[in-house]
Amino acid sequence: MGRSQITAARDRFYGAGGRLNMEHLGAVSTYSVEADSERPVRM
Repeated sequence: MGRSQITAARDRFYGAGGRLNMEHLGAVSTYSVEADSERPVRM
């Protein structure tokens, strides 16, 4: 989910001044490769 989808969900359910539960958890980063490597992560 990108920022635009999160903003749309917040506006839809809580209005511009509201916050989604997931926004209270903080930011999360995801990576498509292993740290310090150019190899893809195996799932």
